[in-house]
Amino acid sequence: MSESELLWFIFTDNFISNLFFITNPELAIWSAPKLTNLSLEKILIAGSVGFGAAIIVNYIFGIVISKALASSSENEKARNNQNLLKNIFANFGFYVLAFSFFYIYSKLVVLIAGYIRYSFTRTFIIVMLSKIIFYAISLYSF
Repeated sequence: MSESELLWFIFTDNFISNLFFITNPELAIWSAPKLTNLSLEKILIAGSVGFGAAIIVNYIFGIVISKALASSSENEKARNNQNLLKNIFANFGFYVLAFSFFYIYSKLVVLIAGYIRYSFTRTFIIVMLSKIIFYAISLYSF
């Protein structure tokens, strides 16, 4: 495989594995340093860009769920749940998003942020920084 194919593979694996409805873990970003001669910086960038693309899709999916529930017959229950989540994010939003380096948790948090229409910019920046720091510490320490 060429270098560009390997980087595309890392991007695609990270993107697909970080979509909300996928339960498979990220494998390429962790195996690439051991199986290839790619630099850790390139692996980190490709994996982070794939994760960032998944954040965008998960956030939009949360908005779609919000709109679908708003048009359903159980409007009051959905609105109460949404208000509860909005209060949690209003008080603890930074902390909720900062711990998004955990695998399944990050998917759920971004989906909920989209559902309650929490600031996309804030969500994207905090979740991306959290995951990049996690990737960097993990890749450079092993």
